[in-house]
Amino acid sequence: MAKPPTPACRLYAILARDGRSAVVFRRGPSRRVMLFRWWLDSDTIEPGQWLKGRSYERRCDLSPNGELLIYFAARWSGPIETWTAVSRPPYFTALALWPKGDAWGGGGLFLGPREIGLNHRDGNIELADGFTLPRGVKVKRYADYAGYGEDNPIEDVRLAQRLAPCSSCRRCPIRCIERLLVEVRHAGNPGSLVAESAQGRAPATPSPHHKGDR
Repeated sequence: MAKPPTPACRLYAILARDGRSAVVFRRGPSRRVMLFRWWLDSDTIEPGQWLKGRSYERRCDLSPNGELLIYFAARWSGPIETWTAVSRPPYFTALALWPKGDAWGGGGLFLGPREIGLNHRDGNIELADGFTLPRGVKVKRYADYAGYGEDNPIEDVRLAQRLAPCSSCRRCPIRCIERLLVEVRHAGNPGSLVAESAQGRAPATPSPHHKGDR
């Protein structure tokens, strides 16, 4: 019996503003996503968790120190079809979760180390039952959300933040190259650590609707 072809995958990276780490979304097959944490100083990859669903990477953001991730995802089934959540990379397990229900907008930006701008409409900013915000985190509706956006304004604003001139930073060559890392496409090269770890059938994924540890 012929071996089934390795699914093609797409990679999308988001750098933390402190220049120490990044997260990498590895999508492929189309409704399977794995999250990795990339430690830039040692150039090592920390594998994380599979999500059985669709992630919208361009509407995601990392906190300045890389310790928290805000992401937008969809399963298009069940009581919560789409949602925005905060997690600790490289895991999708939700510490806080906002139900969405559609794919207009969603996700958010870190406006500061512990402040989130949520890309939801005014009437769509309540946490799901059973969730509370991680300690010290504050949330407000993202002011530039017009109600009909998809990837923007989140991606454009995030990239503008990363590409702002740095006056006294030795890591400027790393902190300011997200435009080069933001999207990498390849065909599942077995020599790639990220691709190799995700070959074959995706394992069962714990529900992202679990609060996890705070």
